[in-house]
Amino acid sequence: RGGALYTFLFYGALFQAVRCNFSNNSADSRGGALNLEKSTSLVKQCIFRDNIAQLGGGLSIHETKNIQLRKSTFIENKATKFRSQCISAFKDIDSCYLVKNKDLTSGGAMHVVNVHNVSISLIKFIRNNAYGRGGAIVLDAVEFLNVFKCLFITNEAEEGGAVNVDY
Repeated sequence: RGGALYTFLFYGALFQAVRCNFSNNSADSRGGALNLEKSTSLVKQCIFRDNIAQLGGGLSIHETKNIQLRKSTFIENKATKFRSQCISAFKDIDSCYLVKNKDLTSGGAMHVVNVHNVSISLIKFIRNNAYGRGGAIVLDAVEFLNVFKCLFITNEAEEGGAVNVDY
């Protein structure tokens, strides 16, 4: 878990990654570069490039209460089994670039699952690919979704070339 960094913190503990560069990392299971579990986290101005894992090619987030992903870039990360950048909790995702990420099943750039409230704004999804559904993003069991000023260019999948939403 976590090719470069794995965190498993108690609820309420704060983890921050600011201005970090995660490149050419790999993990056998989750988070080719970074795996976050059970923490309040801020990932800001980070670059995730050419990372690989079965789940969450660049970034995998699980069982967390409050995650903020801001001004970060994800380029050519790959999930070999499912869920490219796998997210299971977010307050907000904004001002990020997701370019040429690939997933062998669903959510070429991002897969958000079992989250009550998701806000995605000012995100550029460019040339991401999934062999199944959601070339750019898959949203599974998301109760409230706010998408604001996002750009989707040349994303590909068998179902939902850019976005796939399942309730």
